[in-house]
Amino acid sequence: SGIDIVAGEAHIYAKSSRLYLRPQHFSPWIARVRNTNRYSKKISKTLSANTASTAQDAMMESVMEDEAMAMPAPAIGAVVQAGYKNYHISGIELPSTGKDIKVKIADYKASMECEYIAHPYRDSRLYRTCSFTPNSAIEANRWTIKKNKRLVTQEAYGEYWDGKYLLNTDVDDEVLISRSQVVKKDQSSGIFGGSIRKRDGFEIDVTNISDKPKSIKIIERIPSSTTDKIKVKLVSVAGVKSYKLVKDGKLVVDVNLKPKEYKKIKVVFELGYDKKLQVNY
Repeated sequence: SGIDIVAGEAHIYAKSSRLYLRPQHFSPWIARVRNTNRYSKKISKTLSANTASTAQDAMMESVMEDEAMAMPAPAIGAVVQAGYKNYHISGIELPSTGKDIKVKIADYKASMECEYIAHPYRDSRLYRTCSFTPNSAIEANRWTIKKNKRLVTQEAYGEYWDGKYLLNTDVDDEVLISRSQVVKKDQSSGIFGGSIRKRDGFEIDVTNISDKPKSIKIIERIPSSTTDKIKVKLVSVAGVKSYKLVKDGKLVVDVNLKPKEYKKIKVVFELGYDKKLQVNY
């Protein structure tokens, strides 16, 4: 407003009216019975498009609002957090230059558990994912990450998950990951009596281009079914020794790579359903 603000004491309370936390966890791959009603399909697609647009708008509004709520901090004086998003400031001077004034409000150290995780069905990058238990409430999900005083990113997003705070802190660009779909055509696929058994799968290529060994975790998925009309089973995981299939078709694969080593992981699954049904997945 062009007015300098000077005050001996100030109490500030600020809270965003909207909060969007970018999801970073597993999402199932659902196998469904195809709806042959064209009108219903059209309505479904319209609703999905509107929902995606609404979610995107909410995300953009949240980011813009977070930036707008970055209120100038005092050039001098002490800042004490009196409660959740409550701040008491003594000796405050806010010049009318329009520039942000940054001041440290609070800090603490926390022990973190980190591992390198990739979700190839969604993203080919390998992230260093860390989790920790916060000592106080975290008010924003957007982070600036520094390593040995070097800026890594200003666009990291975190979230509360399973009682801890989850955060991707870096990307390991020395491990290259690619995923390709493969359709199995063999004697195990086809029509058997009144049922169809269809085998399908995908391949994941993993290459360690560095001169150091790497231990990573790959989170993948096979289709899961929400109806007893479709049966899904994992047939094989070739190329690795350690893996486990957990809830909702989530497949967790542990990969140990020697320097300059390349591995191909092939996952095969099978769907079984009545031959009268049409199935999408």
